[in-house]
Amino acid sequence: MNRSLTSWLLGGALCASLGWNWRLARADAPAPAAAACTTLDAAPLALAPEQERALDALCQESCRSADRLATRADERERELLGALASGALDEAGAEARVAEVAELRRASLAACVEGILAVRAVLTPEQVGRLLQQCPPGGECR
Repeated sequence: MNRSLTSWLLGGALCASLGWNWRLARADAPAPAAAACTTLDAAPLALAPEQERALDALCQESCRSADRLATRADERERELLGALASGALDEAGAEARVAEVAELRRASLAACVEGILAVRAVLTPEQVGRLLQQCPPGGECR
């Protein structure tokens, strides 16, 4: 069970990457600051027009939300480290900032997982299989 769950989660992450790359490949938006995705070839997926629209909508919602939250967490973490380096933050303040960064990262991951599940719901099982063939387990997509 654990092995199939791990495979499913890894496959889902790859699907989320498709969502990012779909948005970036459309060239109608700049690359998100925190996105570190590789380019996937959507052609073998043979997406229907309604699937294309659905993927565009997903990227507007969950992908951007996850990126926005991760960017905010990075900013707050830099502020925390800067304050700690300057000695301008007390212990209680540092703990509060750590909790804030942790919550932002949790919310970012939750948005990403929602996006993964939503992308998997848009694609047929065959399309998910073709997508996963582009990405070796534990490696980068080609």
